[in-house]
Amino acid sequence: MQPDFSNFDEQFQPKVLGDVVFKDAKAKQMIEGCIAKNGGFPGSGKNGILLYGDVGTGKSALAKILPDLIEQAHSGQEAQLPQYFDIAATSNHAQMMVSIANRCNFTPIDAFHYFVLDEVDNLTGAYMPSLKTAMNGGGQHAVFILTTNNLSKIDRAVIDRCHVVDFTAAPSSNWLPVMSRVLSYYGVLGIPDQVLIDIAKACKGSGRGVLNASKQIVKHYYANIPNPATLIPTQPIAVTI
Repeated sequence: MQPDFSNFDEQFQPKVLGDVVFKDAKAKQMIEGCIAKNGGFPGSGKNGILLYGDVGTGKSALAKILPDLIEQAHSGQEAQLPQYFDIAATSNHAQMMVSIANRCNFTPIDAFHYFVLDEVDNLTGAYMPSLKTAMNGGGQHAVFILTTNNLSKIDRAVIDRCHVVDFTAAPSSNWLPVMSRVLSYYGVLGIPDQVLIDIAKACKGSGRGVLNASKQIVKHYYANIPNPATLIPTQPIAVTI
């Protein structure tokens, strides 16, 4: 019997803030403050959220859902026109910055204009000042969501316009709810929490690693069911190791 992983990524990618694994309560509270309708963001000269940390910790996943979370808090609906840019894969940075600046000249359809710049440290040096200018132009009508693996490469003027959130690797125990959710979905029960925490520790803070490890656990136990033909698909699989 083989488990069905055809919708695995869609099923377990973060959709609400509670799905996101944070390093600590401070980081989560900073994001909650930016999302809240009465949190004063954007405002006081800051209209950016800068997520920095190690590769694979979930920065990009959070960045992608933040426009919807902020918009839902302000209007009760999902964001209609967020713009997402993978800076590492975008070769024409000049055109991108012109597009952002032009968009800021118009009244937003949503509560705000939303610009997600993933891996913003890959923005060539000549255009980092252009990002600062675009953020100035957006004012309180635009939200810039930036991610980086290398905070030292971000212009200080850009950093100054952002709420900077530490997204370095979370403690291994913080990944336990994610792993438990995956295993429960596939009916795999009985693995001690400490075993899962040790597996998460081996992933060194990588969300991709944790999800893949969870998938491998599911595969292993489905492969070792004594009589798979007698198993009801929705019946929990009690396992011990």
